[in-house]
Amino acid sequence: MKKTNSKKVAWGTGLSLTLGLTLFALSTSAQIEPNAGQWKTWVMTSGSQFRLPAPPGWGESKEEVQVLEKLAEQRDAAALDLIKFWDAGAPSYQWNQMTINEIKKFNVGTVRGERALALVHVALYDAMVAAWDSK
Repeated sequence: MKKTNSKKVAWGTGLSLTLGLTLFALSTSAQIEPNAGQWKTWVMTSGSQFRLPAPPGWGESKEEVQVLEKLAEQRDAAALDLIKFWDAGAPSYQWNQMTINEIKKFNVGTVRGERALALVHVALYDAMVAAWDSK
């Protein structure tokens, strides 16, 4: 049986944990792509085509926030299931899965299925650029 150096294992585990926590901290504190709102779009004229207005201030939205907090306390199992559904993976994940399911359901051929996926991903991309522009 091969002898394992516990100091090396502990150091390697500690290093992995430290790197992982550092990467996690970086990913939660820094924008991954701060200029994504400026990227060239495929269908829209630009990311600013549907730019949202600035959000209201705290004073203007305080009552709405209180209503939403009360509603959040009343979530039932069905609402929690919907949250889990839309919270799985990247924002585009569920749209991609729904498209694939529709392609399978209607037995769409390869070429048309690939076109459907391409169109969905073009729409997702343009929507992402517009969302980043509004940030």
